[in-house]
Amino acid sequence: MDKIKYLYVNGCSFTTDDFGEIDSNGNYTKCRANWGLKLSEKLGIVNSIPDYITKLGKIDVAKLSNPKWFLELKYFNESSGGSSNGRIYNSTIEYLKDIDDEILKNTMVVICWSFPHRFEATIGNLLDEAGIDVGEAAARMLKWLEYRSAKYVIGLHNILESSHIKNYHYFVSDVVRDRVLEYNKFINTNNFMLDKTYHADHTLLDNPDYLQVDYVNGTGLLSTDDLHPGLKSIDIATEEVYKRILNYNG
Repeated sequence: MDKIKYLYVNGCSFTTDDFGEIDSNGNYTKCRANWGLKLSEKLGIVNSIPDYITKLGKIDVAKLSNPKWFLELKYFNESSGGSSNGRIYNSTIEYLKDIDDEILKNTMVVICWSFPHRFEATIGNLLDEAGIDVGEAAARMLKWLEYRSAKYVIGLHNILESSHIKNYHYFVSDVVRDRVLEYNKFINTNNFMLDKTYHADHTLLDNPDYLQVDYVNGTGLLSTDDLHPGLKSIDIATEEVYKRILNYNG
């Protein structure tokens, strides 16, 4: 495989980097690097996480969506908390279309696909937002959303493949993964993590089929718990994606 010089990642809050507070000099004073930034360090794309954060602190955050910064930073995380798979699909295409082809030849795109019930530009559950009663109608709507998510995954994968852009995909939700597998004739399965998914509730934290082994806060039994992956889970996800990218032959 050709050397990966640039890394673009997208997803939901399971992918977002959290750099916390910024001091008077524009430097980030807290950092919760997620799997994308840790992966970029392991791949040698960024010199170090502190070095990347220092560079990032000198850029107007509002201008980060300008692809010119991709050439300088070499790693860009376009994930957003509560993101739908529609937003991931659309924002990835919109961002990469303005990147020079020579840069894209050495770029790896890694997507951690979100839950199926979300819809673009809204954080939350579509069924709640639409006020649909739980029941047969809601079940039909959710099934439609699951298949729509699968087609976003397949569509983006094929766009990247046809453009000769290296790409790898894994899933927060085993539901979306399973729907994608129903269309496996349309994907290169070497580009997908299909044996494991990320999110696990408290009954599955020790299950090897899931990457998540801990939470940011709590046990998963209380409504106040933060069920996002903890630091151990982030490290596991980083290592698992890194290992598979090294064997990438897409």
